[in-house]
Amino acid sequence: PEFHVISRLVDQPGVFYSDPQGGFIANVLYGNDTLDVPMKQVLQDCHENRAIYPALGLHRVFDVEAAVDQHRWAGVSTHLRAVRANLSTLEVLSPVLQDQLTDLLTSLSVNFTEHRIQMSKPVTGKDLDSFAKQLDNIGNQMRDLATASRMETLSSRTRRLIDSHIRPLEGKKDNLVYQLTALEVQTGPLQRQVNQSLSHLKTIQFFANNQAETIAQRKSREYVDRLLSYLDQLRDHVINSAKKRVAPCRPLWDIFHNTRLFLCRHTMDPLNGYWFATMWCLVVLLAATPVCLKLVDYYRARSSRSSGSPTENLVVSEQGAGWSSPGYDIKCSKELNGNYK
Repeated sequence: PEFHVISRLVDQPGVFYSDPQGGFIANVLYGNDTLDVPMKQVLQDCHENRAIYPALGLHRVFDVEAAVDQHRWAGVSTHLRAVRANLSTLEVLSPVLQDQLTDLLTSLSVNFTEHRIQMSKPVTGKDLDSFAKQLDNIGNQMRDLATASRMETLSSRTRRLIDSHIRPLEGKKDNLVYQLTALEVQTGPLQRQVNQSLSHLKTIQFFANNQAETIAQRKSREYVDRLLSYLDQLRDHVINSAKKRVAPCRPLWDIFHNTRLFLCRHTMDPLNGYWFATMWCLVVLLAATPVCLKLVDYYRARSSRSSGSPTENLVVSEQGAGWSSPGYDIKCSKELNGNYK
């Protein structure tokens, strides 16, 4: 729709606003005649459900593009470009850490095989089971009962010692040998990992001492460029949202459309019907007026003939000559002549 009538009424120049004053939007919404937006353009944009920012020309009040454009921000790009990372004093492998890793590597260089062989030997230097059997045999061969009894007692004490101390020690020794074997299995990968870590740390420290400044500058530039790219993406997102998605003005069109329908259907239509009926009544009255006047003259003439004198009838005939027919005038004249005779 073009909205010619509304544009003629409220836009500039129009019925209510002349050229220096601006239109409806400039005077009512902004209060500034330099910020004029045609009402027909606003209604067309709202009918298409465009965002309110371009529809009402809000960029004249608040420029979103200038607000989110990081290139217009004073000193932002300069400060970001001035970001520097100083890695000249970076110490990845300190002397203390190097000594600790070296000590750990040295402590892991243990010959577990030798210790395992030593742990695999018997707990006692002699076989106590054989010793107890020998005591029993010697006691059985002796004729002296007291000596034989002491030999038997010594043999039983030896067996109790084996059961109460030697066998538990052998079980713990076997467990210790197992743990030692497991430790040997885990020590190999740990030793290689420590050695590799120490070598990598030395390499990193070498690069930090010789190329840290170059690496830091390159990474700083990449970081700053990424930040500026994020700001550009933010600017594009905000501008695109303000122009296309944020606050669509379709509700303004709905209000205008519903108001127009209400006025036309509930106000103007009844008035149109009233004036139409009034005009028809006027037309009927205008058409009926000559007929009514003729009827009035006709009935007045009949009344005069029936009750008036000849002179009065003549006067009435002369006064009604404009509305009476020629035949009627001749008849009246003959009647008058006959009366005078």
